[in-house]
Amino acid sequence: MTQEANFCQSQPFVFPAILFIIGMSASHFAGSVIPLWGWLAALPAMALVALLLSKRPRWQSLALLVGMAVAGGLLMKYAENRPKTVLPQQETTCDAVLATEPEMHGKVIMGDLIITNKGQTMKVRYSLLRDTASQRWQSLHIGSGLRFSAFLIAPSQNTFLPAEYTRWLERHDYTATTFIGPFDWQKRAANKMQIPRHTRAMIYLRGVRQTLINRYQHMGFDGQALGVAAAMTLGDRSYISPELRNIYSESGAAHVLALSGLHLGIIYFFLMILLPKKRWRFATRLLLVVVIWSYAWLVGLSASLCRSATLLTMMALGDVIFRGRQPINTLAATAVVLLITNPLSLLDVSFQLSFLAVLSILLFYPLFSQLLPASLTARCYVLRKVWSLLCTSASAMLLTTPLIAYYFHNLPVYSLLASLVAVPMSTLIVGGGMLMLVSAFHTGLQQMVAHGVAWLSQALNNFLTWETQLPGACISNLNMSGLGLATCYLLLLMVWLTFCHRKDEGEVVRAHTYHAQSWGNKTFRHGHVMTSGSTAQRI
Repeated sequence: MTQEANFCQSQPFVFPAILFIIGMSASHFAGSVIPLWGWLAALPAMALVALLLSKRPRWQSLALLVGMAVAGGLLMKYAENRPKTVLPQQETTCDAVLATEPEMHGKVIMGDLIITNKGQTMKVRYSLLRDTASQRWQSLHIGSGLRFSAFLIAPSQNTFLPAEYTRWLERHDYTATTFIGPFDWQKRAANKMQIPRHTRAMIYLRGVRQTLINRYQHMGFDGQALGVAAAMTLGDRSYISPELRNIYSESGAAHVLALSGLHLGIIYFFLMILLPKKRWRFATRLLLVVVIWSYAWLVGLSASLCRSATLLTMMALGDVIFRGRQPINTLAATAVVLLITNPLSLLDVSFQLSFLAVLSILLFYPLFSQLLPASLTARCYVLRKVWSLLCTSASAMLLTTPLIAYYFHNLPVYSLLASLVAVPMSTLIVGGGMLMLVSAFHTGLQQMVAHGVAWLSQALNNFLTWETQLPGACISNLNMSGLGLATCYLLLLMVWLTFCHRKDEGEVVRAHTYHAQSWGNKTFRHGHVMTSGSTAQRI
């Protein structure tokens, strides 16, 4: 049996996931060239071909892989052509519940609301013009009931919105957008019984999160220290000013502000210190999964956190069932599960960056880690940890950097330096936030921890501000075409193959799979799962 066959047996989800994504991409870019009925006809045809090739295992496997591509294309085509809600053409009076805490943007407040008219629920992105005289808008909070009169406009028909933002709204299931005048609404009792249970639970947990943020303010957090602490520990970035957001973006540390696998990994790390590692294996892993998903729900269950929590869940499941981990296989299986749940997430930039970051680490970390002799790192604990962090950050950047240049047209030059400082400090901030919550029984201890977290947050802001002022801190106005993007990834593939090849080509797959599994096992044990922790995360 060849090493390639061994690889397929040990990593059974990798090639099906690749074909599944290729099929989805082909369906998206083909547009109306291949209609929905074409994909519907191709799927049973490939199933029939696979049955007829039952005596030819290799050809049958190939037919099944092609069937995976067809299934991916069918899912994407159905998601892009699903029926849309018909909106009224005239001004409509609606009853709604605020699903998020209102955010102030200039003269308006913005957020999400759930319309509950006539037994139907719609997720709407609203903008409400503030009345500066009466200040009525200050009475609106998450969970508040609202009756308003306005036009409901589908995102694709709203000509005032940028095209990218319109597509983002559609991919995240927003039915409409609306603009509400200062005197076209009134607060009323919220009717939440018509809202689905999971949405009601989400609104309730977001209210709990807002209560915790209010407690932060009572403990002395203010200004940008509050913004950073709320973003890193509770996932609320509304308190971060546009100036500070730009500083984090230009320095290459924007990923620490967006709750992601990095933050879940930190929580996992602290839990692993407290829980037994060998005894009660199943109970320990179950408790970890429950805590991780509870935290994800509490902070809003964003797409990045959902990806991270799913990946950690599947790794924990594999650890219990198979007593071992196949990180590349787990990553592929997670991608398939999430894409089946929401096929349009493949077109989301954050989805692409998060999975590319983890894949890049799994592929290139073994290569970077060998550049420094093991005898040197074994002598010094600090050097070993710093070198591991540098290798992780550098390897994550390789596959994400071309995509950053393609989408955002700029590149942070000192992102490695930013990660070297921001990741350890964010670990302390997240750990301090957890300690603040559990030390509520002792006001003095809680206040002391709060002062420490506030100081760390401000120190991190000051460091990144200094970094962005260095010469050539950010390369701007990059214009990369699709051909250039493909060329970059082709070159990276050639570099990877060059460094991975041995004189005996049969050992390539086995050797690299072993290194990737070793890194994945060590990463999972220490909680450094960076599902969305790439330097590129800007949204």
